[in-house]
Amino acid sequence: MRVLFIANFSIIEPLGLIYLMGVVKKLGHTGRIVLVKDYDFDPVDKALLEFKPDLVGLNIFTGNHRQFLAYSQKLRKQGVATVVGGPHPTYFDQECLSFADYVVKGEGFAAFRKVLTGEVKPGIIFSGELLSEGFPIPDREAFYAENHVHRDNKIKNSITAIGCPYTCGYCYNSSYNDLYGGFKLKTRPIGDVIAELKEIKERWPCEVIYFQDDVLGFDINWLADFTELYRKEINIPWHAQIRLELTRDPKRLQLFKRGGCFGITASIESSDSWIRNSLMNRKMPDELIYEGCRRIKEAGLLLRTEQMLGTPGCDLNIDLKTLEMNVKIRPDIAWSSVFAPYRGTYLGELCVREGYYRGNNDDLDDSFFARSAMVFYYNDRGWNPKEADRGKRTPFTEEENNDYKDKMAILQNLFNYFAYVPNGHILAKKFLDRKDFTFKVLGEMIEAHLADNGYSGDKLEEMRTELWRTTGYQKGKDEDFESLAHYFTMLPAGEKLALRFLNLPLCAREFKDLSVMTRRHLYDEVLYKIPA
Repeated sequence: MRVLFIANFSIIEPLGLIYLMGVVKKLGHTGRIVLVKDYDFDPVDKALLEFKPDLVGLNIFTGNHRQFLAYSQKLRKQGVATVVGGPHPTYFDQECLSFADYVVKGEGFAAFRKVLTGEVKPGIIFSGELLSEGFPIPDREAFYAENHVHRDNKIKNSITAIGCPYTCGYCYNSSYNDLYGGFKLKTRPIGDVIAELKEIKERWPCEVIYFQDDVLGFDINWLADFTELYRKEINIPWHAQIRLELTRDPKRLQLFKRGGCFGITASIESSDSWIRNSLMNRKMPDELIYEGCRRIKEAGLLLRTEQMLGTPGCDLNIDLKTLEMNVKIRPDIAWSSVFAPYRGTYLGELCVREGYYRGNNDDLDDSFFARSAMVFYYNDRGWNPKEADRGKRTPFTEEENNDYKDKMAILQNLFNYFAYVPNGHILAKKFLDRKDFTFKVLGEMIEAHLADNGYSGDKLEEMRTELWRTTGYQKGKDEDFESLAHYFTMLPAGEKLALRFLNLPLCAREFKDLSVMTRRHLYDEVLYKIPA
């Protein structure tokens, strides 16, 4: 049997499909993975003609579901059998059944094997026991053979376990746990993980391993055994994601560091304790956030924080407070996104029930950085989600709602930068209050703000002159670049980002473009740059 998988393009390998390719290979079938950029399905159409698959599997997330389900339906009309899986089919299985022959609900390894062996009929397939057949051996060779960007990327991704013990209201993991009767941590045998990483080390370029576990090393005994063997057998620097609660045990960070970890991603999500505790179900006090981040940095690990803007109960002041928290913490990257009310999650359903969101997810984008789809309110603080009486609140007017969402988008674009600037939250508020969102105004306000925060005129001129020298720039050639001089001088290796900006065509010079460039720059020059 020939099996073709389709997924949205991401620089991160589609790990789920790579493991599914292992199922295909083990059963003696042939598989391919085609990644779709900007919903251009022409490469898939070409693969259909060349490969002539017997079955097409589509990995679907909320946000790309409209385009992928429509394509699945198109294939069915052409007589091609289709199977869909992923977060969206898991929670909207009945809806997806109208567009595909098979709908895999929940974990898909055993379910997909049954599709391939003909053990199940078309319809919704759900395996009630999580990872009943364990993790398959991944087939990276087939994926890298025709996806050279991922093959040549110095960062390779892996996963050691599935299952998250926490119940964040915005995350599918909480609902996912409910499918299987509660939290179940399913950790891979250490030998299997090491064997996978050995293959990566021996066959493909790799300078960094990024473990995509929601919480790596929740089982500290497993972590101790794993890091010891990893250091001996693999010894490639690695990055991981954890919850800040886990930093309370000093042994865990010691194991991370000794095992070769050089960076941690930890989520803050919101500076507002009521939003965190009552709506997000992230019951962590401010003290834990500051202390946990401090411990990570004191352990000699790089720190990336994550947060969401525009959550239920939010306003611009709260978003700015979240920025202020990051200014105080000083992470190496302060990553931010715009909250999306995904149906099927606790918080997504709350948004519909309480009037924050009036759509059905068909209006959501597949990006974490798209403009908010929410409705916001005044007097919207401190209520109990479990009580029927919501109290008095007043919705923003349409103009106020749009104004907040416009400012939120700009703040998200510049969040990384403001977190690097002394008192950057004050600069951010002044800039957003101006409502004149141009590079020229931003540059003028940055310079004035730096002068107010201890940078003398001579020092600022010296920094600007050094930027001109290191970039080879001749004054008078690029007004945007000159306006943003101290945007670049305040960032690590800012001259490299400046050169990239100079090469941007004028039509691509918007704040969102600068945001993408800055985020990628900080990845390259800070977060994933291995210390010498």
